[in-house]
Amino acid sequence: GASSETSVNLLVISDIHAHDSWPYSRQLPAGNSDRFQDALNILDQVSRLIDETGVSDLIILGDLTHRRHSIRFSMYNALLAAVARLAQQVRQTVIVVGNHDLESAGDHSLYPFSYLPNAMVIEEPETVRLSDGDNVFVVPYDDNAERLVQAVREGPTDIPLFAHYAAEGVQLESEYYLPSPLKIDDLHLKTGRVAVFGHVHSPVDQGQIVYVGDPQHFNFGDDGPRYLWRILDGMACEPHETVFPVFRTARWPRIPVAPLSSGYLRILNVPIDRLDVAKEHAITLGWRDAVPSPAELPPELIQAATQGLLLDRGVLESYVARHCSDLASEDQRVVVDVGAQLLEEAQG
Repeated sequence: GASSETSVNLLVISDIHAHDSWPYSRQLPAGNSDRFQDALNILDQVSRLIDETGVSDLIILGDLTHRRHSIRFSMYNALLAAVARLAQQVRQTVIVVGNHDLESAGDHSLYPFSYLPNAMVIEEPETVRLSDGDNVFVVPYDDNAERLVQAVREGPTDIPLFAHYAAEGVQLESEYYLPSPLKIDDLHLKTGRVAVFGHVHSPVDQGQIVYVGDPQHFNFGDDGPRYLWRILDGMACEPHETVFPVFRTARWPRIPVAPLSSGYLRILNVPIDRLDVAKEHAITLGWRDAVPSPAELPPELIQAATQGLLLDRGVLESYVARHCSDLASEDQRVVVDVGAQLLEEAQG
């Protein structure tokens, strides 16, 4: 875990991405979707952890909401009420604007949250005094990367940094190093300070740099446990694992039993004539939904799908980036690779 001479006692969460229409969502009798209810369930876990640990401050480190330009009032009201209950449990709540909270420069979804008791919404980089008297430097997301980097470089260097962004050079679980205009040297780590980030969905704790990650899975690109982070005296980070519906991948004919939290199962290499059987069997084993993927598409279907289309890999990459933005970058590459292979077969 991270450590410095700073003394704080707080809970950090990030990237809730409250949204009512995630893939595989199903409407509940009360009106909202089961996947939005999953987000509320995470906030219930936050509430229980606050009760158990008695933390004084809560930091929501960006992307509380997901859809930039539209949101259902019934969902928004339920989210606002849930965060209001959390704000009543702590002395101070700090809510940071993330990229998904922004509609345009200066306009975001979090303004009403600033009216909650003992809560503040961070729209510009600023030093925030926690309820125990310690200071932290908080940086929200900025579409202008140069301005954001300048804020970090020129901000205070001797207090912890909390930001909705990413620093280049941090090794992710995928073993890829994250590219970013913000460099490790910009963080002033030699002073002993700690940098805590939202924005990246995979949790990473590398001593002085911590990515809290999202608190649940959102798609098949997500894997592994997720956490709520209690930050203790000396900026020591204590992860508390969350419970949520998982996304898993299996290979036909082996279909695993769903965990108690259920989730979504992708089944690879399913014979064309067994797709419905695979899906039904997975659901009987406790999965909320299943996505069977055929072992091989019929040549006639490939030919029909691509006939007369002038496509190349660049066009595919652009299309996937626009229409599959919810997929992790690795999954987007897989989609492009499969599409390029199908094109090659059809056009060859």
